[in-house]
Amino acid sequence: MSGLLYRSDLLMYDRKTESLWSQISAEAVSGASLGQRLRLLRSRLEKWGRWRREHPETSVYTADGVR
Repeated sequence: MSGLLYRSDLLMYDRKTESLWSQISAEAVSGASLGQRLRLLRSRLEKWGRWRREHPETSVYTADGVR
């Protein structure tokens, strides 16, 4: 996050293009990507135990290292 607000919306910062992105509109509001829209990806909430059973190869990165 950039810590900046745009229309009461937190902006995400893209280091690669130095663009600011609106979470609500999924659109770049400044920088090299100005006017471009993010491609939305489907997601779901899942309990960790179930995820681990179905995807045992999953790695988790934490402050203590990889688990």
